[in-house]
Parts: sequence; structure tokens; C-alpha cells
Amino acid sequence: AKLRASDMALKEIENSRAIMENELRLALADYDRLSAKMRVREASNEANESKQGESTYTIDNNLVSQNELEQRAEEIHRLTTKNEALDRKCIRLREYIKKLTLKCEEW
Repeated sequence: AKLRASDMALKEIENSRAIMENELRLALADYDRLSAKMRVREASNEANESKQGESTYTIDNNLVSQNELEQRAEEIHRLTTKNEALDRKCIRLREYIKKLTLKCEEW
């Protein structure tokens, strides 16, 4: 019964880990997209600044883009940390299942 419960817990953690890895991939993709978008804006803004004085609109756009990038970076960090914790928990459960399996085989 303990072994079955441990197997179920391990499967649940592996599912959670897969979900977190997918969220992490999506967050990284968003970060890369926003980063590329910001680089394009910066290049465009630099070109515009050379033609005319710096406008508050350009500054506002840069601040919004920077905020988006910072939020995505924080989300990536949070998801990475959570993914690492799930990896450690998964390893511990695998070891526990191995020990239970050995005890069952001894009986």
C-alpha cells in the first residue's frame, strides 16, 4: 500500500514537473520575444533620436518594455526554482520507492 501511494505521489510530482517545465519554456519564449522586441524598439528609437529630440513617448515605451522584461525574468527565476525543487523531490521519492521495493522483496 505504501509503495502504491509512493508511486502515485511520484507520478503526480513528475506531472507537476512536466507542467512547470512547459511553463518555463513558455516564459523563456516570452522573454526572448520581448527582448527581441525591445532591441528593435531601441534601434528604432536611436534612429528617431538622431533625426529629432528624444520624446517622452519613447521613454515611456522603453520603461514599459523594461518592466515587461523584468517581470518575465522574475517569472523565469521563480519557475526555475520551483522546477529544481520538484526535481529534488522526485529524486527523494525514487530513492524511497527503491528502499520500499527492497524491503518488499526481502519479505
